[in-house]
Amino acid sequence: PRETRVERVVHPAMPEDIPEPAQEGAVEVTYETLGDLVQRLEACVRKHMGYHP
Repeated sequence: PRETRVERVVHPAMPEDIPEPAQEGAVEVTYETLGDLVQRLEACVRKHMGYHP
């Protein structure tokens, strides 16, 4: 088994930091993007480590 370390970088933001038209639905888009990135990362890890559930 290989140990994988993931560091999380968080930048605080306030609603007033986001332009008005982008506020609506911004959270959903962020979660969709993160979900896609997680799936791609998992696929890459499986490919390179030879893990197939």
